[in-house]
Amino acid sequence: MTFRVLFPRLLLLFALVCAALPAAAQTNPDFDQQNAGWQNTVRQLYVKLSARNLSDDDYNGLRTQLAAVVDQAQAAADAANDALGKIKQVSDALGPPPAEGAPPESADVTQQRQQLAEALSKFNGQVRQAEAIKTQAQLLQQTADAARVDQFRRDLLTVAPATFDPRTWLPIPDQAGYLATRLLLPFQDQLGPGWDGVGEIARRILFAAVVLGIGWLARRWLLRRFGRRPAESVPSLRRRAAAALVHTVAHGVLPAMMTLAVAVVCAGWLGDRPASYVAMIALGVLAWGIVAYFVASAAISAALTPDDPSWRLVDLTDASARTLCRRLRAAAVVWTVAGVTLAMADGRILMQNELRSLLVAAALAAGALALLSLLPGSLWGYRADLEALPEGEPADDQRAAARPSGRWPRARLLAAILTVAVLVAGVIGYQKLALYITYLLAAAIGIGAAVLVLRSVMQEAIGRFMTQPVGRMARVRHSLFPNDRGLWVFETGAALCTDIVLGLAALVALAPVLGLSGTDLAAIGTAVLDGATIGGVRIAPLNILGAVAAFTLGIIATRFLQRRLDARFIEKLQIDRGLKNSIRTGIGYLGGLIVAIFAVGLLGLDLSNLALIASALSVGIGFGLQNIVQNFVAGLILLVERPVKVGDWVVVGGAEGVVRRISVRATEIQTFQRSSVIVPNGNLISSQVVNWTHKDKNGRVDIPVSVAASADVEQAREILLALAKEDKRVSAFPAPVVAFRSFGTATLDLELRCHISDVDNFAGVGTDLRFAIWKAFREGGLAFQPIAADISLPQAVQVLATAVRERDGTRGTAQGDAPEDSGEEPRKPSHAA
Repeated sequence: MTFRVLFPRLLLLFALVCAALPAAAQTNPDFDQQNAGWQNTVRQLYVKLSARNLSDDDYNGLRTQLAAVVDQAQAAADAANDALGKIKQVSDALGPPPAEGAPPESADVTQQRQQLAEALSKFNGQVRQAEAIKTQAQLLQQTADAARVDQFRRDLLTVAPATFDPRTWLPIPDQAGYLATRLLLPFQDQLGPGWDGVGEIARRILFAAVVLGIGWLARRWLLRRFGRRPAESVPSLRRRAAAALVHTVAHGVLPAMMTLAVAVVCAGWLGDRPASYVAMIALGVLAWGIVAYFVASAAISAALTPDDPSWRLVDLTDASARTLCRRLRAAAVVWTVAGVTLAMADGRILMQNELRSLLVAAALAAGALALLSLLPGSLWGYRADLEALPEGEPADDQRAAARPSGRWPRARLLAAILTVAVLVAGVIGYQKLALYITYLLAAAIGIGAAVLVLRSVMQEAIGRFMTQPVGRMARVRHSLFPNDRGLWVFETGAALCTDIVLGLAALVALAPVLGLSGTDLAAIGTAVLDGATIGGVRIAPLNILGAVAAFTLGIIATRFLQRRLDARFIEKLQIDRGLKNSIRTGIGYLGGLIVAIFAVGLLGLDLSNLALIASALSVGIGFGLQNIVQNFVAGLILLVERPVKVGDWVVVGGAEGVVRRISVRATEIQTFQRSSVIVPNGNLISSQVVNWTHKDKNGRVDIPVSVAASADVEQAREILLALAKEDKRVSAFPAPVVAFRSFGTATLDLELRCHISDVDNFAGVGTDLRFAIWKAFREGGLAFQPIAADISLPQAVQVLATAVRERDGTRGTAQGDAPEDSGEEPRKPSHAA
């Protein structure tokens, strides 16, 4: 909305408010005095804004005063609303007045009711007046913003004398001569500064010498303490950035101090005279320009380090670093001259429009051409690109420097387009627009380079935290993030937060170049963070970010507390592992609940609406959430009653394994084949579960053994008991026993029963005992008897014939009868039943 549209509306609102205010006179003298002050302030600011053509400082001051009025009016309205609430509570306590025909109320009650009505009227009037003043001030703020934007647009599009117009060049000699005369006027003064001036100059020279001596000592100390060290062959990026900063200060500040010392001495010689005004300004501009060149040149050398690749901030090849260093230094000279020219032409030195336009156009053209000389991709050869060259291609620095780089092509293209736009706008006369683009481009390049260096340093710090093998940093990492998933979340979140913070910092640093003041930034930040109201719900990014941050930090703190308690307290308790897991899980649930409630409070949600949410949940439970709620409640029962706990050996349905984790909804069982079975908690509560380790880990191993009916059963019993007692994993109490289970048709069925203290050794003990029993029975001459199977008559006849033949063959071999040479090996005897 433009200024021309807002201004009539503001005028109409101002007239209506001023007409309505006398009709609502207040009885509160404090509010009346405050209200009169607001009206006076708004009236004065309205008159000031009507004058137009205000400076940025005037607009910022106007916005600050209006913001103060808005805040004060809002505070007064809130106070009046609070008073209204209390008065209404008292009025509700009195109840309604008596109806017609009812007994009259007492005089005191009637008087109090009348006083309450007057108070309600008074505070209602205060609320309306405060809201009216607040609305008027806000509308005046909008009008001021629109006027400022309109003025800014008109200033940018102001047309200066074009350089290609011959009429611009005609008065240039006279104007240049006049400027030269103004600059040389102090030197043509025959009076000179006098002896008093000579004494002042001597004192300034002495002061400059002392300052230079201190600077020289500080330079040597900085280089020795924080400078580059040849012993560090592979310094970190943080170390390289710190060394570059130190070398910039050490090699740039001292020449800058010398320049400023000379400028101070020259200023003392010129003296504080009207004739020296122009020369003093020119001297100051020139001195600061030379200082900027020295600092920039030192920063270029410190960042690129052409002769020391290991300390280079940018991963350029040696040839590219040397070429860029030379070109950047030459560009720094051009930019210094251009900057001095622009500073002298900004209006502090009186010069005519034609000369100013010519100087500004020349400075812009020179700076633009210097920047264009740095944008070709062939100058930016990276060592990573050199290493990526295919084998067989020449890989020297010259080819790598001549190879076009694919990095930042869009940024370089955008910079080239803006530079050409500056060049064209400066020539055709839109010099303020060209200057605006120039300052914006220079600030963006400088701030962008600083942000990239800081971002790389932060990423390196995060990487060191992620990969440090030992030390305090490693211990903190293992305590906070015990698994790879937590580390990935931390790395991703830290990188994202770093980018967001650096991006916001870059925008804040770029704001003055964009024409945004601190007041504007505060207003934008307040508007963004406070959010907006949509459908009766206020969406505030600040509250959302605070809730997310609080929830994340709370969960991390809860997990950290769990691990610390687990390592230092829970593991030392003389309780079973399941109870330890229940305590640990309960701490996690309690911490998560507290953090969730706190985060909801930070969001600013009305907790009274939870009744509606509970009603909706009850309907949802009735339609389809029964299983979820049932599993949740069952999970709580499992944690409290602990019929099944972590570490138990259970059999649920067709799944058998060890309980690894009990969560809110389901329980994880790891089978002995290393597969995970997820069982809903409701099944563990409502169905039959075999728990081998519910109360303790004691168990019994049963090994059935069948021997031939003719075998010595007492010998078999003694062998079985001896083998069980020899195994140290078998408990002595209860002692192992051998049960005589049954008499078979051709077998005697025994069973070894032995107890073990750790049921986890069930399979191992049973297997080892079976191997030992087989070996002992074989050595003792006891044959195992397989269980007889039901067979048909032809099969029985065939089995008997085979057994007779094997028996005869065995006897013949035992008597020394050699088998006939039939070309086949003799058959080995088998154990007969």
